[in-house]
Amino acid sequence: MNSENYLDIIKKLALQIKNEPAKYLFDKFISEKNFNSNIRRRLGDLFFESIRYYRRLVEDPDFNLEQVKNEVCSKDLTLQDLTDIFGLNDEIAEYVNESLNDLNDYKFLLSRGPLTLRVNPMKMTRDRLLSFLNDFKPIKTEISPFGIKLNSNINVRQLQEFKKGFFEIQDEASQLVFNLVAPKPNEKILDLCAGTGGKSILLQSCSFNTLDLHSYDISKSRLAVLQKRAKILGLKVKIVEKPSLHYYDKVLIDAPCSGSGVIRRDVDNLLRMDKDRLLELVKTQRMLLNKAINFVRKGGVIIYFTCSFLRKENEENIEYILNEYRNLRLVEVCDILDANIVEKLNLKSYFKTYTKYYGMDGFFGAVLRVD
Repeated sequence: MNSENYLDIIKKLALQIKNEPAKYLFDKFISEKNFNSNIRRRLGDLFFESIRYYRRLVEDPDFNLEQVKNEVCSKDLTLQDLTDIFGLNDEIAEYVNESLNDLNDYKFLLSRGPLTLRVNPMKMTRDRLLSFLNDFKPIKTEISPFGIKLNSNINVRQLQEFKKGFFEIQDEASQLVFNLVAPKPNEKILDLCAGTGGKSILLQSCSFNTLDLHSYDISKSRLAVLQKRAKILGLKVKIVEKPSLHYYDKVLIDAPCSGSGVIRRDVDNLLRMDKDRLLELVKTQRMLLNKAINFVRKGGVIIYFTCSFLRKENEENIEYILNEYRNLRLVEVCDILDANIVEKLNLKSYFKTYTKYYGMDGFFGAVLRVD
């Protein structure tokens, strides 16, 4: 298959992205073709890299990926570029522009993110896991004490070390949730949007099963995945159908969001987003913040997270909830985290990570105390 054939396929798939997620479209297409592994890999790499420059891809008959990449690399990005090159909706482009201090930071989101693992300290030390994974040239994460980065594009889920529960796949920014929550033995903690258990598993494994951890989610199928994972990892996680009122020391909200901070991995998150859909997400996020108030005890804290860098989903939501409740106050993250983390990530009131800092995903966190 030559380059022109690849490009024809990529353009046809790209035109369907507004209706279906890119990963679903690509996997469906590949399942219907009898391509060898080399062609599948080559086509996948080109597809997911090309749709980062969506508008150019679908509208320029002479689209050349390397030329567009070089153009973007050599210029200062403008608001117009977000629509004319990357294909963002006009209103979403405005939200991105107002959320980034320097629009050129968007360039850091245009390449594939590293494969980052988190050791399960219940079963393994990081140094031992580094030794086990030596063939893949692993390196330690710069800030998280639990992380390992692999530059190799391998299916780690097939490794025996993964099947035995020695590690999980988790970006370094997400791993640092543990540091921000700062759990203490026997604390009563509610994971209000537990999903398949990323944060519940992080907290309990790195606390060596010493937490009174309750996990809640509206999706029973996701909680079933969490239960299965927890069993493999040897963790105590209590699934609750109805969280207790004013009971918990800490309530976590890993809120559903636009995923703007993880578009290195889910390339089409912002391509498929519009103002109405974003405002629906904001409505859900605010509902969760209001709901969490009912579960945390007096003197306890709510920890709110998104994998987004958009102010609409982050700072504006915190400002909203602080205005709604006079007994809530913002706890600055610089008063919680180790000074080394604060300095390296240039943190102030909120926990915010950007890809330009140590190659992490874009992440937001805020801590609210109930007085």
